[in-house]
Amino acid sequence: MKTLYANLLCAVGIQLISINLCSAQAPAPVLKSPSGPVTIDGSNQEWGDTLSYYNAENKVRYTIANDKDKLYLVVKTNDPVQESNILVEGLTFTIDTKGRKRSSFTTTFPSNGDTPPPFVSKAGDEPLQQKALRAKYSKLKKIAVSGFREINEDYLTTSNTYGIQVAMAYDDQGYLIYEEAIPLELFHPGDLIKSEWSFNIKLNGLEKPAANAPGSDLASTSSSSSRGGGSRGGGGRKPIVDASTQSGSQITPTIDFWGKFSLAKTL
Repeated sequence: MKTLYANLLCAVGIQLISINLCSAQAPAPVLKSPSGPVTIDGSNQEWGDTLSYYNAENKVRYTIANDKDKLYLVVKTNDPVQESNILVEGLTFTIDTKGRKRSSFTTTFPSNGDTPPPFVSKAGDEPLQQKALRAKYSKLKKIAVSGFREINEDYLTTSNTYGIQVAMAYDDQGYLIYEEAIPLELFHPGDLIKSEWSFNIKLNGLEKPAANAPGSDLASTSSSSSRGGGSRGGGGRKPIVDASTQSGSQITPTIDFWGKFSLAKTL
């Protein structure tokens, strides 16, 4: 009887230890610094053929890295849905320097600004040459931004004065390469530079245009456009609302996931 009781206690103890081990969170990965100078041009030359991280659930390959001045994001894909989402509706990159899952600092590129996009086919249905042209001319589109104290605009050009850089291009093997760089000073890191940061990568799903949106079959011939008056009260910036979210149903699913990292220690 004593032996049975001892065995039960041992089994319970092992279970408790296993639960504690499983519940303990693994430390966030420490980012690596680029091996040399980085040019944001839609090339993975600085990052190699295999990127540092892979989100298995969403099958997204990416690299997040930093040097002493900038935070970098690189995404590489030849998945038709992922390509369509990035090329047409844009990639949204979110950072929370306090390690929560909040949209503290956000960029979305490419963006049509506050003009709803016309209806377009999925980029995955296009030949590579057409997709490459779409990526090339994305530099004429805008970067939607939110949460940055110094930036008073909701949309920036790709040649903005704040140092946010983005570019897309296709490599020789037909992979779409998305590159982005954001100056670290825009995050006002302070002491938080030593903390774990949270990030979100979102490949925005294609949406059917609303019935009265430009390019839809039911668009009004005498429609007039108006801008939302969203207040910036309280010193905060109004959240970016993509025009696509006001449309009908999704053509491709939105792909997004959260993660954490610690910045690379740089001089």
